Amino acid sequence: MASVCPSSEVQEPVSAYRPAPFSTAGSVDSVHKLAPRFGRTSNITGIIVTEGQEQNDLAEDYLRGILATAIIIFVVILTWMIALLILKCCGKRRVGVFSGQPVTLTWKQSSKQVPQEETHGEDVSETRNEQEDIYGEGTSETEATPRITNTKLKDMSTDRGDPEEDLRIVSSQDQDKGRAIRMRRLRITALCAGVGVFVGSILMVTKGLNHLQNSIDDSRTGLMDGRRLALEAASLIEFYKTTEKSVVSDINSIIPQLNTFCPNIRERICQVTQSGKLTESCDYTDIPFGDILEALDLPNVDANVVFDEATAVLDGQGFDGEDLPDDTDSLPDNLPGNIPQSIQGGVPAVGQPGSRALQNSDSLDGIQNDLEEIADDMLDYDQKVDEFEWPFRVAKAFALVVAILDIFVIICLVQAWIHDASVVPTQTSENSQSSQKWIFRILKTWVLLPLFILVVILSWILSMVFAIGSITTSDLCYESPDPRLLAFVETQDNWKTTLVYDFITYYLNSCPADKEPFALEEVVVGVNSVVGTLDGFLGQVKDSAATVEAICGSDPGSTVSLADTLVDQMCSVTLIIQRVQRFLACDNWYPLYSLVAHDAVCANAAQGFLWLGATQFLIVVCAMVLLTTRASLYETKYEDNSEMPIESRTSRDREYGSSSDKQYS
Repeated sequence: MASVCPSSEVQEPVSAYRPAPFSTAGSVDSVHKLAPRFGRTSNITGIIVTEGQEQNDLAEDYLRGILATAIIIFVVILTWMIALLILKCCGKRRVGVFSGQPVTLTWKQSSKQVPQEETHGEDVSETRNEQEDIYGEGTSETEATPRITNTKLKDMSTDRGDPEEDLRIVSSQDQDKGRAIRMRRLRITALCAGVGVFVGSILMVTKGLNHLQNSIDDSRTGLMDGRRLALEAASLIEFYKTTEKSVVSDINSIIPQLNTFCPNIRERICQVTQSGKLTESCDYTDIPFGDILEALDLPNVDANVVFDEATAVLDGQGFDGEDLPDDTDSLPDNLPGNIPQSIQGGVPAVGQPGSRALQNSDSLDGIQNDLEEIADDMLDYDQKVDEFEWPFRVAKAFALVVAILDIFVIICLVQAWIHDASVVPTQTSENSQSSQKWIFRILKTWVLLPLFILVVILSWILSMVFAIGSITTSDLCYESPDPRLLAFVETQDNWKTTLVYDFITYYLNSCPADKEPFALEEVVVGVNSVVGTLDGFLGQVKDSAATVEAICGSDPGSTVSLADTLVDQMCSVTLIIQRVQRFLACDNWYPLYSLVAHDAVCANAAQGFLWLGATQFLIVVCAMVLLTTRASLYETKYEDNSEMPIESRTSRDREYGSSSDKQYS
């Protein structure tokens, strides 16, 4: 037989586990420190530990602080929207492109005619050929003149023009050139804003929503693992209770045989315990085990030494087994003395603080009930989390809609930009907007822009909501969430008498070695001490069977068998205790708490709210820039006295040449 139970020889102490220190992302600390609160408190712990009016005042002050950022966003965007409405009402003549209306340029050619000596013969010939192609052969120059103005034909009107009118036209052309440059810059700004909206919608999904999804996944993983461990622990406790009943049953079957143990010294035991706790028949089975220990009050001596001394006394007296020598009166006081004292001294943790679970017979039932309730609660939470999946699908759909609308806006912008870069005005009586499809213009004005405005409003609202969520989670997780959660648990007075309270406070304090809810390791050590003492005693009995039989008057083999049975039962109980301890150990449950509180909330949720708040704010700002520069989505209008149409720039260059070639007399 081993000196200790075999399972306890390989069992590692579970108290050796120490959790890794908590660490937060730098962005979480930055949000906590830099969020504008205007002097309001950020102390969540103070709200938790206070009561009554003081708690209400602190909560109100904290709420105002976290709402400050949302109020700033609300005021800024609302002011911007009001400004856009005012600019629209002011009209194009007062505020130009910021009214949201398309740009109108006036393209007017000088009234002067090109001198005859400055024209080239081949230009005239080319023009005449083109004129014949347009109007047919035989058409006179005089007939063509009213339809074609400002050509390089030397036969045209000899009017040299009005210098003041020419200066006015040149000034108007310079203004139009400046407007065109500003429009190009406006479109560059709008294009950058459109790219910003698209990037924001992508980051909203890849960063913000993914972080929140990871937070939900971590929470569900922690809940399911915790539920599994809780149910396994409850099942283990049930197995322990069944084993305990089996042990009690086996011991009860052993007790009747105690009256056959050492009949020669039985009367001596009865004489020592004459305190009303023994019946007149001196029946061992009528004596509770604790009363035997108290009645005997045996000294704590080594069993091997006592056995050696007893053997020497018997041998010196020439004991033949028929009567007891006078010196053997001391044997019942000493022989088994080490065993009960080992039982008393080997389980000191039972009555000490920190081992509440073993102080009463109902403790394991309480643990089992608590674990089953926790498992049910975890299942309920997991179902609630599963029902929360739909907002993620809605958010992803919203991000997709934002991206699609933004792409259409960018397409309209690029189309208008390309159109203005590839067309120029020429002289005709036709309207300059003939190239613009009116259906496309209606879609832009009455479908695309209203939907885009709706997206801006939704992003505006979401940016405020996620800003509040980001600040709140940052306040909770700043430095560590453990002290705040511990403060909350300590305010729950109805929890303080339960084992749940012991475990939660143990985990929230990072599993300190001196505050374990169970001192089961000491219990196991005590049981092993008893087993070791029995092992030594029974070894001596086996080696000196004849002497024991002479002293006790009973078969030592039955004594050894009874002791072996008792040791086996004690080892079975020890194994169950160790398995219970293993399930309730810090390295089994603290990682689950860390996964939910540290990773799910303080890492992924805090980062997710921060990214969502930032991306929504980016989307709403860039979208407001697009709405401010919405005039860039339309093609430029051209107006002049001759109602010139649009045609290709190459056609104009061929017809008129560059502006540097023009000379005026």
